[in-house]
Amino acid sequence: MSCGRREIVAPFVQTPVQGTPFADRAELMANLNYAAGVELAVAQEYLAAAYSLKPDTDPFAWSDAGSARRTSRRTRAELLRIAIGEMRHMRAVNDVIRGLPDPGTFEPALRVAKQAAPSESRPLPTGDAARRRHGRRSPIS
Repeated sequence: MSCGRREIVAPFVQTPVQGTPFADRAELMANLNYAAGVELAVAQEYLAAAYSLKPDTDPFAWSDAGSARRTSRRTRAELLRIAIGEMRHMRAVNDVIRGLPDPGTFEPALRVAKQAAPSESRPLPTGDAARRRHGRRSPIS
């Protein structure tokens, strides 16, 4: 494990986790919905990256069957593997959400997170603010 530019050479020592329980069910649901939204956003990013690569069957993308084609195929497979993992995380969060509310009231968290954290009131920049910050159109605007 590395810490900055220094390597930690001592054995790992587990310390107890100091957690704070959520104040109420509403706070728990807000955090679970946020977590599912983050997983959805990340999965979309990995899918976009995977499908932005030229397919290895594209005759104009590859002049030979060399290492670039194999690298592209491997990169796409890895990106898709990660995206599927993110989708599984979202499913797990939604399974927890499904188990919490009263029967028949389950509404899955299927929206991309638009806030930095549930406890903050500051939404992520959209529209003109996002364009100024990122120099392009924001995917969440």
